Amino acid sequence: MMWISVALGGALGAVMRYGLAQAIRGPLATLSANVIGCFAMGVLYVWLAQRGDVSDATRAFLMTGLLGALTTYSTFSLETLQMWQSDRIGAAMGYAGGTLLLSLAACAAGAWLARSI
Repeated sequence: MMWISVALGGALGAVMRYGLAQAIRGPLATLSANVIGCFAMGVLYVWLAQRGDVSDATRAFLMTGLLGALTTYSTFSLETLQMWQSDRIGAAMGYAGGTLLLSLAACAAGAWLARSI
């Protein structure tokens, strides 16, 4: 059951990421997916920790499957490398640093929001 939950969540998260990439092109789409996913991870982490009645399959569906497929470290890494290789060193460093800082801030903001509700 866990494998199916992860697979279904992953399929939904991948479709969400593809839709976001169609709406917003390039590195901004990847940044958006990562920041949105990290915010949602912060919310879910707190919400699921506070609820004892959520099944492991539901947790796997949401966190590993859906958010795992929505966010993307590999695409982020490739885009950063491509910027670097095309001598856009400042853009690559800004993108890498910005992604890290915004994603951490979004995760913390999501956790804070969930705790305050």
